[in-house]
Amino acid sequence: MARAISDTIGLRICALTCGLVILTAMLMGVTILGMRAYAMAQESAALPQTTLAELSYLEANDLGDSPRAYHLQRQHLADTAYFNVKFAVIIALAVCLPVGLGASIGVARYVGSPLAAIAQAARRISRADLSVRAELGHSGGLTPVLKDFNAMADSLESLERDRKLTAAAISHELRTPLAVLTASLHALADGIIPAGPDVYRRMVAQTTHLNRLIDDLHTLSIADAGKLDLNHAVTDLGDLASDVLLQFDQRLANAGVVGSVTRSGGATRVWADSGRMRQVLGNLIENVVRYAAEGGKLDIHVERSAHQVHLTIRDFGAGLPSSMQNHLFERFYRPDMSRARTTGGSGLGLAIVKALVEAQGGTVQVSSARGAGCVFVIAMPALAEA
Repeated sequence: MARAISDTIGLRICALTCGLVILTAMLMGVTILGMRAYAMAQESAALPQTTLAELSYLEANDLGDSPRAYHLQRQHLADTAYFNVKFAVIIALAVCLPVGLGASIGVARYVGSPLAAIAQAARRISRADLSVRAELGHSGGLTPVLKDFNAMADSLESLERDRKLTAAAISHELRTPLAVLTASLHALADGIIPAGPDVYRRMVAQTTHLNRLIDDLHTLSIADAGKLDLNHAVTDLGDLASDVLLQFDQRLANAGVVGSVTRSGGATRVWADSGRMRQVLGNLIENVVRYAAEGGKLDIHVERSAHQVHLTIRDFGAGLPSSMQNHLFERFYRPDMSRARTTGGSGLGLAIVKALVEAQGGTVQVSSARGAGCVFVIAMPALAEA
Protein backbone atom coordinates (compact mmCIF):
# COMPACT_ATOMS: atom_id res chain seq x y z
CA MET A 1 0.00 0.00 0.00
CA ALA A 2 2.78 2.46 0.95
CA ARG A 3 4.68 1.55 -2.25
CA ALA A 4 1.56 2.22 -4.35
CA ILE A 5 1.03 5.63 -2.72
CA SER A 6 4.71 6.52 -3.23
CA ASP A 7 4.54 5.51 -6.90
CA THR A 8 1.35 7.52 -7.40
CA ILE A 9 2.85 10.65 -5.87
CA GLY A 10 6.05 10.23 -7.92
CA LEU A 11 4.08 9.83 -11.15
CA ARG A 12 1.96 12.86 -10.31
CA ILE A 13 5.00 15.09 -9.68
CA CYS A 14 6.74 13.72 -12.79
CA ALA A 15 3.64 14.45 -14.89
CA LEU A 16 3.46 18.01 -13.52
CA THR A 17 7.14 18.63 -14.28
CA CYS A 18 6.90 17.20 -17.81
CA GLY A 19 3.74 19.16 -18.48
CA LEU A 20 5.43 22.34 -17.27
CA VAL A 21 8.41 21.80 -19.61
CA ILE A 22 6.18 21.01 -22.60
CA LEU A 23 3.90 24.01 -22.02
CA THR A 24 6.88 26.34 -21.61
CA ALA A 25 8.46 25.05 -24.85
CA MET A 26 5.17 25.39 -26.71
CA LEU A 27 4.66 28.92 -25.41
CA MET A 28 8.18 29.85 -26.44
CA GLY A 29 7.72 28.39 -29.95
CA VAL A 30 4.40 30.14 -30.48
CA THR A 31 5.88 33.42 -29.27
CA ILE A 32 8.88 33.13 -31.61
CA LEU A 33 6.70 32.31 -34.63
CA GLY A 34 4.26 35.08 -33.84
CA MET A 35 6.94 37.72 -33.36
CA ARG A 36 8.75 36.64 -36.52
CA ALA A 37 5.54 36.75 -38.54
CA TYR A 38 4.78 40.22 -37.13
CA ALA A 39 8.28 41.47 -37.98
CA MET A 40 8.11 40.01 -41.48
CA ALA A 41 4.75 41.67 -42.06
CA GLN A 42 6.13 45.03 -40.93
CA GLU A 43 9.17 44.66 -43.17
CA SER A 44 7.08 43.57 -46.14
CA ALA A 45 4.92 46.65 -45.75
CA ALA A 46 8.07 48.81 -45.94
CA LEU A 47 9.23 47.37 -49.33
CA PRO A 48 9.41 49.68 -52.36
CA GLN A 49 6.17 49.99 -54.34
CA THR A 50 7.67 48.44 -57.47
CA THR A 51 8.84 45.42 -55.50
CA LEU A 52 5.46 45.06 -53.77
CA ALA A 53 3.70 45.25 -57.12
CA GLU A 54 5.91 42.59 -58.62
CA LEU A 55 5.48 40.29 -55.61
CA SER A 56 1.73 40.77 -55.73
CA TYR A 57 1.75 39.87 -59.43
CA LEU A 58 3.78 36.72 -58.73
CA GLU A 59 1.42 35.72 -55.87
CA ALA A 60 -1.61 36.26 -58.11
CA ASN A 61 -0.16 33.93 -60.73
CA ASP A 62 0.82 31.19 -58.23
CA LEU A 63 4.47 32.09 -58.53
CA GLY A 64 4.99 33.01 -54.88
CA ASP A 65 7.55 30.21 -54.54
CA SER A 66 9.34 30.97 -57.76
CA PRO A 67 13.08 31.85 -57.89
CA ARG A 68 12.18 35.47 -58.82
CA ALA A 69 9.95 35.89 -55.73
CA TYR A 70 12.61 34.31 -53.53
CA HIS A 71 15.26 36.66 -55.06
CA LEU A 72 13.16 39.74 -54.38
CA GLN A 73 12.45 38.74 -50.76
CA ARG A 74 16.07 37.83 -50.10
CA GLN A 75 17.29 41.06 -51.70
CA HIS A 76 15.24 43.29 -49.46
CA LEU A 77 14.83 41.20 -46.27
CA ALA A 78 18.20 39.45 -45.84
CA ASP A 79 19.70 42.36 -43.96
CA THR A 80 17.05 42.26 -41.23
CA ALA A 81 16.24 38.50 -41.11
CA TYR A 82 18.88 37.71 -38.50
CA PHE A 83 17.81 40.67 -36.40
CA ASN A 84 14.15 39.57 -36.62
CA VAL A 85 14.94 36.04 -35.41
CA LYS A 86 17.07 37.31 -32.53
CA PHE A 87 14.41 39.83 -31.58
CA ALA A 88 11.72 37.09 -31.60
CA VAL A 89 13.86 34.84 -29.37
CA ILE A 90 14.45 37.68 -26.88
CA ILE A 91 10.73 38.46 -26.74
CA ALA A 92 9.94 34.73 -26.29
CA LEU A 93 12.40 34.44 -23.43
CA ALA A 94 11.00 37.57 -21.82
CA VAL A 95 7.52 36.03 -21.95
CA CYS A 96 8.34 32.40 -21.08
CA LEU A 97 10.87 32.85 -18.29
CA PRO A 98 8.42 34.54 -15.88
CA VAL A 99 5.73 32.02 -16.80
CA GLY A 100 8.11 29.08 -16.26
CA LEU A 101 9.45 30.57 -13.04
CA GLY A 102 5.95 31.12 -11.68
CA ALA A 103 4.90 27.60 -12.63
CA SER A 104 8.05 26.16 -11.00
CA ILE A 105 7.28 28.04 -7.79
CA GLY A 106 3.73 26.65 -7.95
CA VAL A 107 5.01 23.08 -8.33
CA ALA A 108 7.51 23.62 -5.50
CA ARG A 109 4.73 24.86 -3.21
CA TYR A 110 2.49 22.01 -4.38
CA VAL A 111 5.10 19.56 -3.09
CA GLY A 112 6.87 21.56 -0.41
CA SER A 113 3.90 22.95 1.55
CA PRO A 114 2.55 19.56 2.73
CA LEU A 115 6.08 18.33 3.41
CA ALA A 116 6.69 21.40 5.57
CA ALA A 117 3.43 20.69 7.44
CA ILE A 118 4.56 17.10 8.06
CA ALA A 119 7.99 18.26 9.23
CA GLN A 120 6.49 20.81 11.63
CA ALA A 121 4.06 18.26 13.06
CA ALA A 122 6.85 15.66 13.36
CA ARG A 123 8.99 18.10 15.38
CA ARG A 124 6.15 18.69 17.81
CA ILE A 125 5.44 14.96 18.10
CA SER A 126 9.14 14.37 18.87
CA ARG A 127 8.64 16.74 21.83
CA ALA A 128 5.80 14.47 23.09
CA ASP A 129 2.99 16.70 21.78
CA LEU A 130 0.91 13.85 20.37
CA SER A 131 -2.18 16.01 19.82
CA VAL A 132 -0.70 17.80 16.79
CA ARG A 133 -1.83 16.89 13.26
CA ALA A 134 -0.61 17.96 9.81
CA GLU A 135 -2.98 20.44 8.15
CA LEU A 136 -4.85 19.05 5.14
CA GLY A 137 -6.01 22.44 3.81
CA HIS A 138 -3.14 22.88 1.31
CA SER A 139 -2.01 19.30 0.88
CA GLY A 140 -1.75 19.47 -2.92
CA GLY A 141 -0.78 16.13 -4.41
CA LEU A 142 0.39 14.68 -1.10
CA THR A 143 -3.01 14.24 0.52
CA PRO A 144 -2.52 10.44 0.97
CA VAL A 145 0.81 11.08 2.74
CA LEU A 146 -0.72 13.63 5.11
CA LYS A 147 -3.65 11.34 5.88
CA ASP A 148 -1.30 8.45 6.64
CA PHE A 149 0.84 10.72 8.83
CA ASN A 150 -2.22 11.85 10.77
CA ALA A 151 -3.39 8.25 11.12
CA MET A 152 0.02 7.38 12.55
CA ALA A 153 -0.27 10.30 14.98
CA ASP A 154 -3.75 9.09 16.00
CA SER A 155 -2.33 5.62 16.69
CA LEU A 156 0.57 7.04 18.71
CA GLU A 157 -1.78 9.19 20.77
CA SER A 158 -4.08 6.24 21.37
CA LEU A 159 -1.18 3.98 22.37
CA GLU A 160 0.19 6.61 24.73
CA ARG A 161 -3.24 7.09 26.30
CA ASP A 162 -3.66 3.33 26.70
CA ARG A 163 -0.17 3.06 28.19
CA LYS A 164 -0.93 5.68 30.83
CA LEU A 165 -4.31 4.18 31.64
CA THR A 166 -2.82 0.69 31.83
CA ALA A 167 -0.01 1.85 34.11
CA ALA A 168 -2.51 3.57 36.40
CA ALA A 169 -4.82 0.54 36.39
CA ILE A 170 -1.98 -1.89 37.11
CA SER A 171 -0.79 0.17 40.07
CA HIS A 172 -4.36 0.34 41.35
CA GLU A 173 -4.91 -3.40 40.93
CA LEU A 174 -1.65 -4.26 42.67
CA ARG A 175 -2.20 -1.81 45.50
CA THR A 176 -5.39 -3.45 46.83
CA PRO A 177 -4.13 -7.01 47.48
CA LEU A 178 -0.76 -5.71 48.65
CA ALA A 179 -2.47 -3.37 51.08
CA VAL A 180 -4.55 -6.27 52.45
CA LEU A 181 -1.46 -8.47 52.80
CA THR A 182 0.53 -5.68 54.46
CA ALA A 183 -2.25 -4.93 56.93
CA SER A 184 -2.68 -8.63 57.77
CA LEU A 185 1.06 -9.13 58.31
CA HIS A 186 1.29 -6.03 60.54
CA ALA A 187 -1.71 -7.19 62.53
CA LEU A 188 -0.16 -10.64 62.99
CA ALA A 189 3.23 -9.18 63.92
CA ASP A 190 1.71 -6.80 66.48
CA GLY A 191 -0.53 -9.46 67.93
CA ILE A 192 -3.67 -7.54 67.05
CA ILE A 193 -5.21 -10.61 65.45
CA PRO A 194 -4.41 -14.19 66.32
CA ALA A 195 -2.80 -16.42 63.72
CA GLY A 196 -5.21 -18.98 62.34
CA PRO A 197 -6.47 -20.75 59.23
CA ASP A 198 -8.95 -18.00 58.37
CA VAL A 199 -6.28 -15.30 58.33
CA TYR A 200 -3.95 -17.46 56.26
CA ARG A 201 -6.71 -18.28 53.79
CA ARG A 202 -7.42 -14.57 53.27
CA MET A 203 -3.73 -13.95 52.67
CA VAL A 204 -3.51 -16.88 50.24
CA ALA A 205 -6.53 -15.49 48.36
CA GLN A 206 -4.75 -12.17 47.92
CA THR A 207 -1.53 -13.78 46.70
CA THR A 208 -3.57 -15.94 44.31
CA HIS A 209 -5.19 -12.79 42.95
CA LEU A 210 -1.75 -11.21 42.48
CA ASN A 211 -0.45 -14.29 40.66
CA ARG A 212 -3.50 -14.32 38.38
CA LEU A 213 -3.07 -10.64 37.61
CA ILE A 214 0.62 -11.12 36.78
CA ASP A 215 -0.14 -14.12 34.56
CA ASP A 216 -2.85 -12.17 32.70
CA LEU A 217 -0.56 -9.19 32.17
CA HIS A 218 2.18 -11.49 30.90
CA THR A 219 -0.21 -13.11 28.42
CA LEU A 220 -1.33 -9.73 27.10
CA SER A 221 2.21 -8.36 26.85
CA ILE A 222 3.50 -11.28 24.79
CA ALA A 223 0.37 -11.16 22.62
CA ASP A 224 0.98 -7.45 21.96
CA ALA A 225 4.59 -8.20 21.06
CA GLY A 226 3.54 -10.96 18.66
CA LYS A 227 5.52 -13.51 20.67
CA LEU A 228 2.60 -15.61 21.83
CA ASP A 229 3.56 -19.28 21.86
CA LEU A 230 0.88 -21.13 19.91
CA ASN A 231 0.77 -24.88 19.33
CA HIS A 232 -1.61 -25.22 16.41
CA ALA A 233 -3.34 -28.50 15.81
CA VAL A 234 -6.65 -29.79 14.46
CA THR A 235 -9.17 -28.85 17.14
CA ASP A 236 -12.86 -29.66 17.25
CA LEU A 237 -14.52 -26.64 18.86
CA GLY A 238 -17.68 -28.64 19.62
CA ASP A 239 -15.76 -31.25 21.60
CA LEU A 240 -13.64 -28.58 23.26
CA ALA A 241 -16.73 -26.61 24.36
CA SER A 242 -18.30 -29.73 25.89
CA ASP A 243 -15.09 -30.57 27.73
CA VAL A 244 -14.61 -27.05 29.15
CA LEU A 245 -18.24 -26.84 30.20
CA LEU A 246 -17.82 -30.14 32.06
CA GLN A 247 -14.83 -28.71 33.93
CA PHE A 248 -16.97 -25.75 35.05
CA ASP A 249 -19.90 -27.98 35.96
CA GLN A 250 -19.49 -27.65 39.74
CA ARG A 251 -18.89 -23.88 39.67
CA LEU A 252 -21.91 -23.34 37.46
CA ALA A 253 -24.03 -25.52 39.71
CA ASN A 254 -22.91 -23.53 42.76
CA ALA A 255 -23.90 -20.33 40.96
CA GLY A 256 -27.27 -21.80 39.95
CA VAL A 257 -26.48 -21.80 36.22
CA VAL A 258 -27.39 -24.63 33.84
CA GLY A 259 -25.08 -24.93 30.83
CA SER A 260 -25.59 -26.73 27.52
CA VAL A 261 -23.72 -27.26 24.24
CA THR A 262 -25.39 -27.70 20.84
CA ARG A 263 -23.99 -28.09 17.32
CA SER A 264 -25.15 -27.59 13.75
CA GLY A 265 -23.84 -27.30 10.22
CA GLY A 266 -21.39 -30.20 10.02
CA ALA A 267 -17.80 -30.66 11.21
CA THR A 268 -16.56 -27.95 13.58
CA ARG A 269 -12.82 -28.48 13.27
CA VAL A 270 -10.37 -25.59 13.16
CA TRP A 271 -6.60 -25.14 13.10
CA ALA A 272 -5.92 -23.66 16.53
CA ASP A 273 -4.13 -24.01 19.83
CA SER A 274 -6.52 -26.09 21.91
CA GLY A 275 -4.95 -24.90 25.19
CA ARG A 276 -5.44 -21.25 24.28
CA MET A 277 -8.98 -21.89 23.07
CA ARG A 278 -9.74 -23.57 26.41
CA GLN A 279 -8.46 -20.41 28.07
CA VAL A 280 -10.72 -18.29 25.86
CA LEU A 281 -13.82 -20.34 26.60
CA GLY A 282 -12.91 -20.58 30.27
CA ASN A 283 -12.67 -16.78 30.56
CA LEU A 284 -16.06 -16.36 28.93
CA ILE A 285 -17.71 -18.92 31.21
CA GLU A 286 -15.99 -17.30 34.20
CA ASN A 287 -17.50 -14.03 33.06
CA VAL A 288 -20.97 -15.59 33.16
CA VAL A 289 -20.41 -16.94 36.67
CA ARG A 290 -19.36 -13.48 37.92
CA TYR A 291 -21.74 -11.18 36.12
CA ALA A 292 -24.71 -13.12 34.72
CA ALA A 293 -25.38 -15.96 37.16
CA GLU A 294 -28.83 -14.54 37.93
CA GLY A 295 -29.89 -15.51 34.41
CA GLY A 296 -29.67 -19.17 35.47
CA LYS A 297 -28.73 -20.40 32.00
CA LEU A 298 -25.74 -20.62 29.67
CA ASP A 299 -26.09 -21.72 26.04
CA ILE A 300 -23.05 -22.58 23.91
CA HIS A 301 -23.72 -23.21 20.24
CA VAL A 302 -21.09 -24.35 17.74
CA GLU A 303 -22.01 -23.95 14.08
CA ARG A 304 -20.12 -24.40 10.84
CA SER A 305 -20.74 -22.10 7.89
CA ALA A 306 -19.07 -22.21 4.49
CA HIS A 307 -15.62 -21.09 5.62
CA GLN A 308 -15.90 -20.48 9.37
CA VAL A 309 -16.82 -22.13 12.63
CA HIS A 310 -18.85 -19.91 14.95
CA LEU A 311 -18.72 -20.46 18.69
CA THR A 312 -21.60 -18.57 20.33
CA ILE A 313 -21.79 -18.15 24.12
CA ARG A 314 -25.06 -16.67 25.36
CA ASP A 315 -26.11 -15.90 28.89
CA PHE A 316 -29.49 -14.71 30.14
CA GLY A 317 -28.36 -12.18 32.71
CA ALA A 318 -29.21 -8.51 33.05
CA GLY A 319 -27.31 -7.54 29.88
CA LEU A 320 -25.51 -4.29 29.20
CA PRO A 321 -26.32 -1.04 27.38
CA SER A 322 -24.39 -0.33 24.19
CA SER A 323 -22.34 2.36 25.94
CA MET A 324 -20.81 -0.36 28.12
CA GLN A 325 -20.53 -3.25 25.69
CA ASN A 326 -18.36 -1.15 23.39
CA HIS A 327 -15.70 -1.18 26.12
CA LEU A 328 -15.91 -4.80 27.25
CA PHE A 329 -12.66 -5.84 25.54
CA GLU A 330 -10.68 -2.95 27.03
CA ARG A 331 -8.15 -3.79 29.72
CA PHE A 332 -9.25 -3.37 33.33
CA TYR A 333 -12.79 -2.49 32.29
CA ARG A 334 -15.51 -3.83 34.57
CA PRO A 335 -19.25 -3.37 34.01
CA ASP A 336 -19.81 -3.58 37.77
CA MET A 337 -16.77 -2.49 39.76
CA SER A 338 -18.09 -3.47 43.20
CA ARG A 339 -19.08 -7.00 42.20
CA ALA A 340 -15.81 -7.52 40.39
CA ARG A 341 -13.87 -6.56 43.50
CA THR A 342 -15.69 -9.04 45.66
CA THR A 343 -15.29 -11.88 43.19
CA GLY A 344 -11.64 -11.17 42.49
CA GLY A 345 -11.82 -10.23 38.80
CA SER A 346 -8.93 -8.27 37.34
CA GLY A 347 -10.75 -6.79 34.36
CA LEU A 348 -8.36 -8.52 31.93
CA GLY A 349 -10.31 -11.67 31.06
CA LEU A 350 -12.12 -10.33 27.98
CA ALA A 351 -9.04 -8.47 26.77
CA ILE A 352 -7.21 -11.81 26.84
CA VAL A 353 -10.09 -13.45 24.96
CA LYS A 354 -9.76 -10.89 22.16
CA ALA A 355 -5.95 -11.14 22.04
CA LEU A 356 -5.90 -14.95 21.93
CA VAL A 357 -8.64 -15.26 19.32
CA GLU A 358 -7.12 -12.66 16.99
CA ALA A 359 -3.65 -14.20 17.38
CA GLN A 360 -5.10 -17.40 15.87
CA GLY A 361 -6.74 -15.65 12.91
CA GLY A 362 -10.23 -15.38 14.38
CA THR A 363 -12.55 -12.60 15.48
CA VAL A 364 -14.73 -12.05 18.54
CA GLN A 365 -17.78 -9.82 18.85
CA VAL A 366 -20.30 -9.08 21.56
CA SER A 367 -23.90 -7.92 21.50
CA SER A 368 -26.09 -7.14 24.46
CA ALA A 369 -29.18 -5.34 25.60
CA ARG A 370 -30.70 -4.57 28.98
CA GLY A 371 -32.63 -7.61 30.20
CA ALA A 372 -31.53 -9.80 27.27
CA GLY A 373 -28.11 -11.00 28.45
CA CYS A 374 -24.87 -10.97 26.47
CA VAL A 375 -23.93 -12.90 23.33
CA PHE A 376 -20.28 -13.49 22.47
CA VAL A 377 -19.55 -14.84 18.98
CA ILE A 378 -16.13 -16.23 18.12
CA ALA A 379 -15.45 -16.90 14.42
CA MET A 380 -12.51 -19.13 13.45
CA PRO A 381 -11.42 -20.27 9.96
CA ALA A 382 -12.85 -23.74 9.36
CA LEU A 383 -10.84 -26.71 8.13
CA ALA A 384 -11.97 -28.38 4.94
CA GLU A 385 -14.32 -31.26 5.55
CA ALA A 386 -12.88 -34.67 4.80
